[in-house]
Amino acid sequence: LQAGAVTPTVATTAAYGGYSASSTGGTTVGVCADPTKGYSRDLGMVTVTARADVGIDWVFDPEALEQSVEVTGYNLNNKDRIMVIPHHGTCGVTPPTPHLVSPAHDGTAAAFNHLVPMGMEAPAPAEEAVGYDESQGVFCAGANLRTELGSMIEPHRCGRKCGPENTCSGPTCFCDGYFAGVDSVALPPSATFDAAGGGIDEFGTALCLPRAECVRACDLLGSACGSIDMHASLPRCHLNPPECPTPVVDANYTLLTKRQSRQLYELVEGSSSSALKFAGLRLDTPGTFKVCFCDSDFGACTTVADYSAEIGTIHASKASCMLAEPRFRDARCYTQYHGGVACGPTWQTA
Repeated sequence: LQAGAVTPTVATTAAYGGYSASSTGGTTVGVCADPTKGYSRDLGMVTVTARADVGIDWVFDPEALEQSVEVTGYNLNNKDRIMVIPHHGTCGVTPPTPHLVSPAHDGTAAAFNHLVPMGMEAPAPAEEAVGYDESQGVFCAGANLRTELGSMIEPHRCGRKCGPENTCSGPTCFCDGYFAGVDSVALPPSATFDAAGGGIDEFGTALCLPRAECVRACDLLGSACGSIDMHASLPRCHLNPPECPTPVVDANYTLLTKRQSRQLYELVEGSSSSALKFAGLRLDTPGTFKVCFCDSDFGACTTVADYSAEIGTIHASKASCMLAEPRFRDARCYTQYHGGVACGPTWQTA
């Protein structure tokens, strides 16, 4: 990797694995090297893998007993493996994180060699929502998702963060969508829709978020969320379950309904050549961790060095925290069969 030019270049190679990246002396290197001495400095590693998708984010619920990692790609097989390491570590160098308590391991690669993907059943891709159809001037009456159906959305309720308790301040709170006297701080044991409310939920289920974040919240809730009542001019929305009663006319709202489309991933139990499903994973603490891939075509997956391809990041955090991450706004997410959510910007519809 030549850093002596304004635009770095990488030599092409057909070989899988990690490659050393270094900078050469010169004025364009700046503080990375001493131009008077002309020596090179090691900057890190470049990893080449042709089969696994990279740049994936997995969201784990830290309160769940077990979660999973689904590795998508091409020509995957049941000899491929993954390893979870600390976020500051380097794949192929750093041993597994001690915070991964299932599968149990001794700090070496041995346990991960035995972490096999679920059976290679090669099922047909399932139908999964990836987009939304718009119906302007209507909303879904009496079917708003309540907080207990997805506590990840609780911090974004208008009544909680913008109401009397005022747990949020600043322009990123989107409190322009708060309706004083309508959005309650707490939810009652049950909620019913009052048609006289003109589409306004009197029981505090409204979220003060702009459209992009409302869509992301619905995506992260997976199959529990089927549509969104989006206010036409304010950062305000309601999330709805998959089944919606007859829509009600209201010019202030647009109903966004999840659209079904075939995907490259499979929402089924077993693995395939395009999706390896590693189940039974558990972390004992919230945090961020790297996922390292071992391509079995080039290694036996028996040593840490075999896991040299960094393919993504595990975020052990409530999904509400993920809404604050800008990159998740353009990512496509889906709920994994064995637990957890996967998000990636490159998945295509077919």
